[in-house]
Amino acid sequence: MSGDASAARRLTGCLLGPLVGVAAAYGGISMLAQAWDECEIGVNAAANFWSLVPIFFAAWVAVALVWAIVFGLLGEKSLLLASTVAVLATALACWGLMAIWNAPADYPVGVSSCAPDNAPPWWPDMLPL
Repeated sequence: MSGDASAARRLTGCLLGPLVGVAAAYGGISMLAQAWDECEIGVNAAANFWSLVPIFFAAWVAVALVWAIVFGLLGEKSLLLASTVAVLATALACWGLMAIWNAPADYPVGVSSCAPDNAPPWWPDMLPL
């Protein structure tokens, strides 16, 4: 493979990273906001929104950097491998977002469907929070 083609493959992560980062950050923040709302965590939706804004930007930057790094390292070998690793890392980032920013298990929750671990009812049991 020529140097130009290799560089173009590695550049793919730099171009796709911010786009995928926005989508992943929005999805992760939407899940987190929904979980906070269903488990009555925080004050109200308007107050929680301002708590989520910096988390959104941090998640956006983190996912964009992961895509740029993964495609930079694996892009010239295989686009399929780089894409697979990047998508798995993005899913792991969304799960980590929920695990880190979800309310701790000892947070007082008045909603019985979220007890005892403050996980919303729609969260899969096989993924711990």
